Amino acid sequence: MAPLKIVGGSLFAFDVNGNDFAFETNKFAVQFSLGPTSSIPLPLAPQIGTSIDCSASLAGQQTLHTGYADFNQEWFVPVWYDGDLEIVAGTVLIPSVPATPIRLHAPFTISGTLIVFKSDPSASPPPSPWFHHKVDGAGHVTVRLTAPSGSARTVTSYFYRLT
Repeated sequence: MAPLKIVGGSLFAFDVNGNDFAFETNKFAVQFSLGPTSSIPLPLAPQIGTSIDCSASLAGQQTLHTGYADFNQEWFVPVWYDGDLEIVAGTVLIPSVPATPIRLHAPFTISGTLIVFKSDPSASPPPSPWFHHKVDGAGHVTVRLTAPSGSARTVTSYFYRLT
């Protein structure tokens, strides 16, 4: 079966404990907060002149965690997530100018499998999935950086926009 195309959504990553992800396909819409994870590495203070890779790997129940889902004319909360989503992104070069906060952009693709449960899948016996689908999509990531401080800038967030 061909993956479902992600037609819109966003992932806002601003620290190891603060990542909010939502996207939709023609069959379902989901929203979840990622659990405590280092799956989206935000480099604290990359040196000017270096590149940072905006790729990420989101996998497993601890990372994908819980949220909301709209599937088959049914809205359900909370739901539990499992699966694996791989974000393959370009890199951005950290410039020295301008001497103000900046935003840099890179393209990305996302693909993988999303599994959704109506009850906690770590229960015994584990529940059957409500639904699961392979998905893929693409978009642009915006990297927000502070003004230079010495020979580095601080990364404040990544914003992945799916289109």
